Amino acid sequence: MLITDIQKQVKNKKRMSIFIDDEYSFSANVNVVYDFGLCIGMEIDEELIHDIKFKDGVIRAYSSALRGSITTEFAMRNKLSAKEYSKDVIDEVIDRLKEYDYINDDEYVKNYIQTHIQKYGEKRIRLELYKKGINLNQYDFMLSECRNSEYEMCKNLAQKKLYSIGDIQKDKKYNKIASFLQMRGYSYSVIKEVLEDLEISRY
Repeated sequence: MLITDIQKQVKNKKRMSIFIDDEYSFSANVNVVYDFGLCIGMEIDEELIHDIKFKDGVIRAYSSALRGSITTEFAMRNKLSAKEYSKDVIDEVIDRLKEYDYINDDEYVKNYIQTHIQKYGEKRIRLELYKKGINLNQYDFMLSECRNSEYEMCKNLAQKKLYSIGDIQKDKKYNKIASFLQMRGYSYSVIKEVLEDLEISRY
């Protein structure tokens, strides 16, 4: 097979269209074209085409990965998979992201807990981290921080909610606050203790 033409794309100046035997074959980042020394008249085979596409895919996937907020490895794999990058490309990109500490599940969990502990209980935090593909058993020692401060955080939220709902019937007040705290992920035992200490009852 012979490269018969190389054209810069009109809509994206950073990509080149490669023609083999007078027919369009594939496109690649301009840096990839230069790195592989592609030129008109050059012999090319399927193995080389595969290597070119792989490197081009890594560049595109890595660029895509850097757009958006810092996330977990699981979420990043899903994001790149949704864009139909191959598993080999995704594995390579994930390794690079880890190397530069752009993906670090340990730091992500630590920061997530610190950021959300004042408004969510342990159950809610566990649920959200689970959705992001975090192995909860691996981070139980970090999540214990939620348990240690859960009562005070729950009480603080209950007091704010109590102030916001104003003077309503006892049963409605109890139900509103209890439901609000449950949605925030606090356990029944902690909610019960907080409401008792605040002298909020159904009757």
